[in-house]
Amino acid sequence: LLNTIRENTMRTRLHNFIGSTLLITTSLFTICTTHAAPAQDKTIERLMLLSDVKGVISATNKEMKPMFDEQAKMILKDAFGSEQLNAKQLVAADKISALMAKMTSDITEDPKFYDMLKSSFQNTFTEEEALANIAFLDTPLGQSINKKSVQVMSDVMKQSQVLAEQMLQDPKKKAQFMEDFKKVMEPLIEEENK
Repeated sequence: LLNTIRENTMRTRLHNFIGSTLLITTSLFTICTTHAAPAQDKTIERLMLLSDVKGVISATNKEMKPMFDEQAKMILKDAFGSEQLNAKQLVAADKISALMAKMTSDITEDPKFYDMLKSSFQNTFTEEEALANIAFLDTPLGQSINKKSVQVMSDVMKQSQVLAEQMLQDPKKKAQFMEDFKKVMEPLIEEENK
């Protein structure tokens, strides 16, 4: 009788252990599956709205004007091989800058660009992550942090541009860049001339 009780107790414990293990495994699988669930269109659209993606892009386009101005001047300085631009060249630089700004605006205002962003959000966030982000962005603190994050990125972009300009002012770095650029372009030009 004692052996029978021990066997039954061992079987019960074994069944409980197996049952618990299966329950835990099933739960973990369910949790992992839930975490990996792709974000739904409606969720991503809400996330993009709360993230103010369109506003950020519009503000970024406006903030890029000084960068376009400098790039246009650098293009003309390089094209004419001079360190300074005359009045006509400065007018041309303004026009080139405006062309770059318009091209950027045209690209970012195209519905395909928004679709590309949406796809990128969907490929990046799971449904759970997107919902958590929405819950955060739905708060005043979330909105404040979102706006400040945009400001940080804008500041980093401006400072990066200044740093890049300073680096290109260094004759050695500029010469190295032009040499490397030439190495990339020469085979293409040779092939084109054949």
